[in-house]
Amino acid sequence: MILAAVLTLVAFLLVMIETLIPSFGLLGLLAAGCYGLALVEAFAVEEATGWTFVTLGVVLFPLALFTGFRVLPKTPLGRSLVLQPAAAGPGMEAGVQPEARGKAVTDLRPAGMAEIQGKRTDVVSAGKFISSGTAVRVVSVQGGRVLVAPLEEEV
Repeated sequence: MILAAVLTLVAFLLVMIETLIPSFGLLGLLAAGCYGLALVEAFAVEEATGWTFVTLGVVLFPLALFTGFRVLPKTPLGRSLVLQPAAAGPGMEAGVQPEARGKAVTDLRPAGMAEIQGKRTDVVSAGKFISSGTAVRVVSVQGGRVLVAPLEEEV
């Protein structure tokens, strides 16, 4: 009975580790083997004990997968495999607000780069060419598009 419990625990841990470490199914196969041996040992003790271990496996192994996938994004390997949510909302990556002022870093024909609020931001001019070094203001921010116009011009 103790051997069956230990093998079930080992199988549980191997399933959880399989979610954390890519082993191409090797750890999963080892877990299945350990659980199979645990069932053989449990049924050898008594049929009721065997069915108890079957029920235990039905409960524990989904729990092992769930736990492994909950822990996975917190590991160094998991952080490189799982996408993290964006820090800011769409279009606000640079924290640019409408009416903010800045300077064109590159020529805007119509797209280019501007320095707004001390940060370099991809921008689009409101219709015409704007040469680098020209003062600009943010007209609107829609999605990932920051629309700017020359500071002296109204849109």
